[in-house]
Formats: sequence, structure tokens, C-alpha cells
Amino acid sequence: MVASARIPALPWDDIAKHSHHDDAWIVIDDKVYNASKFVKQELHPGGEVIFTHAGKDASDVFRAYHPEYVARRKLPKYIVGTVMDPVPPTTMQKAYRKMEVAMESAGLYEIRNTWWAFKLFYPLALVAAGIYLFSLGSANTWLYILGGALIGLGQHQAAFIGHDACHTSLTMNYAPDFVISLVWGTFIFGVSSIWWKYTHNQHHVVTNEYDRDPDVTHLPFYAVSKYMFLSKGKGLKMNPGEEWRARFLVGLQWATFFPVMVLIARVSMFFQCIAMLSANVVPTMPWQPLHLRSAWVWAERFLIAAHLACLIYLYGFYIPEGFRLQAFLTQHIVCGFLHVQLTLSHWDRPTKHSSEEEDNWFVKQVVTGRNIEGNIMNEWFYGGLHYQIEHHIYPRMPRHNLRRCRDEFVRPFCKEWNIPYCSTGFWSATRDVWRTLADVASHAKDKKED
Repeated sequence: MVASARIPALPWDDIAKHSHHDDAWIVIDDKVYNASKFVKQELHPGGEVIFTHAGKDASDVFRAYHPEYVARRKLPKYIVGTVMDPVPPTTMQKAYRKMEVAMESAGLYEIRNTWWAFKLFYPLALVAAGIYLFSLGSANTWLYILGGALIGLGQHQAAFIGHDACHTSLTMNYAPDFVISLVWGTFIFGVSSIWWKYTHNQHHVVTNEYDRDPDVTHLPFYAVSKYMFLSKGKGLKMNPGEEWRARFLVGLQWATFFPVMVLIARVSMFFQCIAMLSANVVPTMPWQPLHLRSAWVWAERFLIAAHLACLIYLYGFYIPEGFRLQAFLTQHIVCGFLHVQLTLSHWDRPTKHSSEEEDNWFVKQVVTGRNIEGNIMNEWFYGGLHYQIEHHIYPRMPRHNLRRCRDEFVRPFCKEWNIPYCSTGFWSATRDVWRTLADVASHAKDKKED
């Protein structure tokens, strides 16, 4: 137990100086903790994402990602002080935090086991049905196309299970949820759950910060803001050759968007996972080492290899010659459509450089996100991510409660506080993202700015 009488009061100017990886402090509820020491001594599932708030107040983002017991059990031995003259929360922050307590009391973090049981089952059933059609040995090409479509759809839906499990929103327990993510996310969908955790947690915490969010930092291929390549001080540092390539490719991004998202993005994701599991570092986040327990890492390596072996056997040997390409392309395109869906949530929303970020947690997540209006198709096909805004504010909340979260809490709160809330249909979202890409592409030949 820490003797609170011995804890010094620290001014914000002093706290802000501890903003580097090897010397990082974070503030949670006006208490100052040594984040660098914590990461060295504890297994932090999110990895280095903790340092995005070094020298800053991380109270709201911490509560969004951690149940109450984490602060009680894990943090006390890392306390270094309290905040001298703490800045009181704004009226909006008080209201937001009160609303959060009300949601917990209303049961929005409670799990419906039978609902999840069905969601876990039917992706497996879709994949099994597709393989069954292949096993018939028919000479009908359309049966193989249908089989490929069913497998692709099963993988598409398994990806959402992997996503939810990586947020520990299935059982609210890290170990069983990680096992689920390994099976549905790594083995069936074919993307490393560890890689997803690293990149996705970073994306959630620094959403649409164009220098730190790995979901929007795709230069030289794509840019969602002209400042990513035009700003001298805040844009990506590139040599002349790299800059010429980036400008050329960004100038074409309005044309390459759909074919790349559907045909290539998943392949890129797969090879990024292979690179991470081989080099022990995240390719798009070179500051993030592969730091989890070796048993988990080896389980990932085995299941990624098993996924690849199953694909090779299924489409290289199991299906009769003459039907393999049709079946594989169908499966790949159906599953690859996921990447179009993922971009619609953020790519046309406001972006900032990390040095410009001043919004509180709630406002940041609302303004940088977009919901897709629900219908019977979306409620099933989108895996809950059409409630993107609510999911970003409350990433641990089970997806079966996100609609209620939106209707009873988030939307009324945004209306009361005049916070812009974006919710459109699928085709409107697609149009808006394409227009954003086209607008940024139009600046590919502009001169650099200060």
C-alpha cells in the first residue's frame, strides 16, 4: 500500500516534461503515475499506446478501455504524486462522466450469452457450407462461386468476432476473449489478433491524427489530408524520390480506391502480420515491439500458418481444376469488401496533427467518426461497426447494446451540447469518402506549405 501522506503534489509544468518513452507520466483522476515503469514491470495488452498520453491527462481514455478494478489493483504502486491545483472538469465533462455511470447502471455492459453464441456459430456454419458445396465435385461453375461467396462471407463475419474479442467485449475477460480472437480472427479470417490489437488500439486512442493513427497514415498510397504531404513541419518526412512517388500515387487515389480496397488491402494486411511475427515489430508502428507472452505469439504464428495451409489446400488441391480461380476470387472479393466498410467510418471525417489535438475524449470520438444508418442488412452485415461513434467512445461495450447506447444516451447528449454527429446511409458515406480522396488528390502537385 502507498502512503498517501508521502505523495508530493506536482505542478502541470513538471508533469508535462515527462512525455517521452523512457520517462513518461500520465494523469488519471488527478493522480500521477509512472507509465514507463508500469510498462517495464507489467504486461500491458495495449503495448506502447499508453505513451500517446505521456505528460497528459488520460482519465477518460483510461476509463473507456479499462474496467474499474484495473485502476484499483494495478496502478497504486506506480503513483508518483498528485496534481497540484488540478483543473476541474468542464461542465460537459461532468455531464459526460455522469452519463457513463448511468449507462453502466442501465446494464449496457452486461453480456447476452445466447446472442454471442449465435454470432460465434454462424460464421463457422457459412464456411462449412461453402466447403460442403466444394465437396460435391459438381461440374457447375456457379456452385463453386457460391461456395467461395459463403466462405468469404463467413470470414467477413469472423473478422467482427475477432475485433470484438480483441476489445474484450464478449466475456469481459482478457484470456477467453483472446482465445476467441485467435480462432475467429487469426485462423478463420486470417489476420493476426496481436497485430490487430496493436494497430487498432492505437487507432482508437489517436483517431484521425494524421501523423499517428495507423488507420489513416497510408502514404505513399493514400492521404486523407493534403497536409500529410504538403506541410513542411507536420507532414511525413520524405526524400525527393519518396515524395515524387507519394504525390503520383495520391494523385490517382480517387481511381485506385475501390480496386485496392477490395483486391489488395487484405493481402497487405496479411503480409504485415507475417512481417510482425517474423521481425517482432509492427511494420507500420516501428516503435511497437512484439512484447506479449511467447506462448501467445507462437499460437499466432501457428494459426496464421494453419490459415495459409488451409487456403492452399482448399483452392490448390481440394477443388477440381477449372474451378479454383473462380472460387478463390469470389471468396477474396466478398471478404475484401470489409476494407471498403472500414474506411467509411473515418476517412472523410476531420483530421488533425497530434500537436493540434485539444478536444476532450468524447468530442474527439464523435467528431472523427461516422455511423452508417441501420437497416436489416446493416444490422447483420456491419458487425456492429455501423455504430462507429458509440463503439469508439465505449470500445468495451458489447455490440448488442450499441443501438440503445446511441438512442438513449449519445445522440441526445450530442444534441444537448451541440456536438456534430454524422450518420448517413452506406452510399452517401461511400460518396463522401471518394470525394475526400479526389479533393486531396487534386492537391498532389501543389507546393509545400509552412
